[in-house]
Amino acid sequence: VGTFGLGLIYVVLIAVFLFFVQVGFIAYLRGSAVRLGPDQFPEIYQRVVEFAQRSGMKKEPEAYLMQADGALNAFATKFFRGQMVVLYADLLEACGDDTEARDMIIGHEIGHLRCGHLDWFILTSLGRFIPFLGSAYSRACEYTCDRWGAALSGSAQGARRGLMVLAAGGAHSSK
Repeated sequence: VGTFGLGLIYVVLIAVFLFFVQVGFIAYLRGSAVRLGPDQFPEIYQRVVEFAQRSGMKKEPEAYLMQADGALNAFATKFFRGQMVVLYADLLEACGDDTEARDMIIGHEIGHLRCGHLDWFILTSLGRFIPFLGSAYSRACEYTCDRWGAALSGSAQGARRGLMVLAAGGAHSSK
């Protein structure tokens, strides 16, 4: 009982720590990123809303544009029931005028929310540390969301270009 009780205490302490880390991250995000809406980057916001509706989500996620010092990335996150899509400014800059590549990236992040990849994160987190199993699960999630991105963008070529921008950057993606 003593060992079990001590283990339970550790689990609770780790859970509380992770909760406060998430609270801090969401506070940082909301304080330093630009929330997309009808008045701020309306074209990108409209794509998020449209893709959320087309994917069957009941409510569109909050969308943010964030400066990330050259990082070419985007991610989806959630806090309680609130869902968010965060696009890095340099990634959108790397896409340039290629709206299909940009749409693939937005669709990919919507795919994470639609498929519930964040809903079971706590339950699947231990399995992510098992060699091969964790990376296989992660890769399967990414492939699924790549398919969502391609479907929502409506262009197989645009989806390929979006993946190339993510992999090689805007200057090298055409090569």
